[in-house]
Amino acid sequence: MKGLFLKDWYGLLGMYKKNLLLVLVLYAALSMILNMPFFLFMTPWLLGFYTLSSFSLDESCRWNLYARTLPVSSRQIVGGKFLLAISWILPGTIYAGVVGAAVCLLHPGETLASDMAVSSVVVGVIAIDMISILLAMTFRAGVEKARSLFFLIFIGFFLIIFLGGQIGMLDDAGFVAVLASIAAFPLLWALGALAVAILIPVICFSLSCRIYANKEF
Repeated sequence: MKGLFLKDWYGLLGMYKKNLLLVLVLYAALSMILNMPFFLFMTPWLLGFYTLSSFSLDESCRWNLYARTLPVSSRQIVGGKFLLAISWILPGTIYAGVVGAAVCLLHPGETLASDMAVSSVVVGVIAIDMISILLAMTFRAGVEKARSLFFLIFIGFFLIIFLGGQIGMLDDAGFVAVLASIAAFPLLWALGALAVAILIPVICFSLSCRIYANKEF
């Protein structure tokens, strides 16, 4: 699996090295100039989406046909993709936390550097979960269809929240009740969130292995 991981890693690095450097410098500069550290939360998501290009590279050179002749299992091939995504999202999370904390220290205000660091970790975990779902969709439907379907689901989710707020389904009382519940049982909520955060990638990995094993190229 190490070789499969490095194949994709070096391929993506060759494609996005200059673009990635420009994005990281630009995000840091804009966050400091505009005093908008939360702008950096886009970084883990962006790096996660970059990893989908490895599927396009595989399709362009018909890698999957060649991979069927190699002594590697479907689990190893799928594991390489998931490991690739995590290895790109984690540096993006660290970058967002460190640079965001620095922005908060340079511009003292409502947001504390410690809060920014913790928020970056939460965003990174959510990014890993969402990209895991997207990877499973990509193994099932292909990278282009998966991207389109994911964005439709993403837009639909926020549309439901928006419409719910407009018709009064999501009122302040509901949010207050949720916040009160979190304050009353913080450990229970934390353990529940951790369980969900771990289960989503595990389930998506298992589904992806099954999909890839039964797929014909």
